[in-house]
Amino acid sequence: MVSPNPPITLHPLNTDISSIQLGPVESTVHSLTAKFFLDRNLEDLIPTRYLRLARQTSAAQRKAWIFRHGDDAREVNIDDWSKVDIRYKGVFRTLSKCPRFAKGLWEDGCEDCQDELDSGKPKTQAQVVYALLSEVGEMLGLKRETYDGDALFFLTPRLLGHEMEYWTGYRQKYKDAPETAGFLSLEFGPGAWTSHTILPTSTTTKEETLRSALGDKFKIILGQLLLHLKYLPHPGDKLPDQEIFLVGLHGSKLHLMRAFFPGQKISSLWCRRDIPNEAPTFSSEIVQILRTLSPETPNIIHVEDNNPERNPLGIQSSTIEGIRPEALNGSRFYAAENMERVRQQLEDTKLEQLDHEPELRTFRVLATREFDLWIRQDFAAAVHMLIALHMYLLSGKAQCGTLQQVFEKHPYFEDVSSPDSGFDVDPERDARLYQDLQREQKEFEEKEEELRRDEVIQQQEDAEAHKLREVMRNAEGDRIGSLHDARREWWDFVWQDEEELFPEKTNITDCEDGESGMIVGNVDS
Repeated sequence: MVSPNPPITLHPLNTDISSIQLGPVESTVHSLTAKFFLDRNLEDLIPTRYLRLARQTSAAQRKAWIFRHGDDAREVNIDDWSKVDIRYKGVFRTLSKCPRFAKGLWEDGCEDCQDELDSGKPKTQAQVVYALLSEVGEMLGLKRETYDGDALFFLTPRLLGHEMEYWTGYRQKYKDAPETAGFLSLEFGPGAWTSHTILPTSTTTKEETLRSALGDKFKIILGQLLLHLKYLPHPGDKLPDQEIFLVGLHGSKLHLMRAFFPGQKISSLWCRRDIPNEAPTFSSEIVQILRTLSPETPNIIHVEDNNPERNPLGIQSSTIEGIRPEALNGSRFYAAENMERVRQQLEDTKLEQLDHEPELRTFRVLATREFDLWIRQDFAAAVHMLIALHMYLLSGKAQCGTLQQVFEKHPYFEDVSSPDSGFDVDPERDARLYQDLQREQKEFEEKEEELRRDEVIQQQEDAEAHKLREVMRNAEGDRIGSLHDARREWWDFVWQDEEELFPEKTNITDCEDGESGMIVGNVDS
């Protein structure tokens, strides 16, 4: 049973850098340092717009068969899975073979886990991530057209292990990164095209400390950063900002990481370029705008501020056609078609502020909490997260070098004014989605009931046929002798001559000329 979600309200964007949880876990990779902030909210990794859009999709609302009658999938027999609703069947069947760690990765669950690794199959964790990403991609079916319309490009997972090369500075190249568990790649078709790696996946395959495990993940992230930057046409001293995502799995617990690399810092490290040691600040007017953002208000008040020191966003003042500026008493308004542009700019600035790190060789990596795929609520949250990530990567807004280059050649423009833009609360749309899911669930149940009836009828027919075969096998007329009885007298008596059976009788045969003759046999003396 799928219940409609309550209306989601936008929360004010938090621009206070001090709101980040204290006590990050630091891990050093050669000359670079990564600060891992664990258990972060999804809004700190993926823009709110795509989280809202993902919530409105039917793929996020569908419930897996294994959670129909309970919240813990470990209490359900996977062999009884429905033959009609087979969605996520491969995920949980493979998940049952994974090691069952006593603690999560954020709880030092990989420090003393050799017994769990030996009892399970560690490599099946990569297959779980592959199956889950495949299910999400097939349900969404998001594809973008090339500029000429001759081909489509889309995201698809790859179950491929690869040791990636990464750089930590000028002529500082390393190849000691662990093998990846797979990739989410960008594919083109139909035709012969080159696939591009978008984000890697990582799993727990050995016993190590938390810092060591996070360091290995940071090496994979640096390797993916190098792949993204290779596709950009920018010179090495003018690299743009980059963000790298990584999907990880520890037993049955899934997590997502996002690392932000400012372009100035990357250029400085790789090309020895000096950067200004200044951090952008917010004025009180801009902060007030961030806190007053609300989807219920069709217009957002914008305070005109052209001073670059107080207006780091560089928002230009504008006048809406048909409204006199003097009637607004010095305040300007944004129409509905411009709200998304301002909101996107503010969200990008917020994410950059969350990832800002003053040290040149230090980067921040934000990670979500661990989602236990065996638990219904966590599994739904993980699917929602992957759907939002999928939509964000194919929106053309992600700061990933490969995607930036592809969307530069094949631009895609989102229709932010449509009813499905993600910010408008539409009860009718939610009701239609709920009815469609109910109808689909009812069709599944009817097909399952029909299959059960067919199975019962087939079992009865098989039982009757078996019983009939047993009766025929036990019948005397249907009994077949063995080779041992082949030469017994009672077996081939029908082939013996009549004189052998009755020697006292006289045999009469017809003559060739038609006259009857008498043949006298031996007379007993």
